[in-house]
Amino acid sequence: MLYALHWTIVAIYIVLPAVVLATAIHRQRRRGQKGAVSTQIVTFVAAIAVGLGLNLVYAAGTHGRPTVPQILLASYFAAGMLLILRGYDTALQLGLRRLMRLRQAGEIGWSRGVRVLVFATLRAVLLFAVGLPYVMACLATYRPKVMPGDDPRELLGFQFDRVEFRASDGTRLIGWWIPAQAAASRAERNAPTWGTRSVVVCHGLAAGKLNELVLARRFVPAGFNVLLFDFRAHGESAGQLATYGALEKRDVLGAVKWVRDNHAQQAEKIFGVGASMGGAALISAAADPSDEGRALSAVAAYAGYDDLRSLARDTAAHYFAWPLDKLLLNLSLPLASIHSGADLVNYSPAQDVHDLWPRPFLLIQSENDEIIDYQRGVRLFDAASPPKYRAFYPEATHAELLNSDAAARVVVQFFRTAKTLPVI
Repeated sequence: MLYALHWTIVAIYIVLPAVVLATAIHRQRRRGQKGAVSTQIVTFVAAIAVGLGLNLVYAAGTHGRPTVPQILLASYFAAGMLLILRGYDTALQLGLRRLMRLRQAGEIGWSRGVRVLVFATLRAVLLFAVGLPYVMACLATYRPKVMPGDDPRELLGFQFDRVEFRASDGTRLIGWWIPAQAAASRAERNAPTWGTRSVVVCHGLAAGKLNELVLARRFVPAGFNVLLFDFRAHGESAGQLATYGALEKRDVLGAVKWVRDNHAQQAEKIFGVGASMGGAALISAAADPSDEGRALSAVAAYAGYDDLRSLARDTAAHYFAWPLDKLLLNLSLPLASIHSGADLVNYSPAQDVHDLWPRPFLLIQSENDEIIDYQRGVRLFDAASPPKYRAFYPEATHAELLNSDAAARVVVQFFRTAKTLPVI
């Protein structure tokens, strides 16, 4: 059912703007109804403003650059969203007018005045009650993509290769392969494990491979090879819809497969490190029973979360008062599931983390994280089976946690010593 609903809404977004604009132009030519075209022009101008704004916001947040195709695509998506809202409002008005018996022409008096007031109040309440969760669901899943403005050579002096591979479901992904280099000492470079272990680095929501170079900076000189890549709907990779780890786990599985297929000698062990959504995707990928899932020897997650519905509840309660928080939770998340084609309502990394056993798990978190509530990480950690470890930085914000040199050193040491428990 979810699959069918997803492709239905995708078809509506593709077809609706073209059909509405073509119909308005046809009516204007046949009947001279300029008002219809003018109304659609206003809608499409607003859509272009929304599309441009989304791209600029993401470009500023990820230090990337927007592109014309992505601005046009975001504008087209926004046009579909605005037209759906207009259609809902039109249907709402028709239904309420019939209910309030406001269709009779020439009626006057206090009774009609009361009914007009009730009509206007109900229209505003119902439009807001459904429209706001719908818009939030759209913004939660749709991602305009911006291109990275720098690369590992420019920022860190690392040699790298730009690579392309496929997620386990065929989605095209773009990444950077950075071999081990710039050893701190000759002894490290001559160590038998030098360059034989690789780390798959997974970025967070609304970020990209460029942003998570900060997580890779310690691995490369420590003798680890690194693969950074853009998740679907981010950076240079394909797709426009994010799913908070639910489908991104397929991207991780594709990344592991690429390393094993193309760098077998550098993949004696493969580790994974991820931030928020990237950590969730890693956990779900490592829990997958496939060869690629089981090839992940250890997982480290920055600012992990246990359950998407609980995370959404925390976010809604933080930014909205009752009853809006309940409304957003109970409508936006199901609508986001339909938009993305993934069951976001029931997506729970805490259900997957138990299946990492007997491989080790490390969680890095902070009580001062303003994006991922501390208790979400506590519940994720509690759900994991030993061997499990936690690095705690109580005063760090979300960004400070990801940029922490102390945390990075802990992760490097964790991967150096990570061992799977013997299974009897």
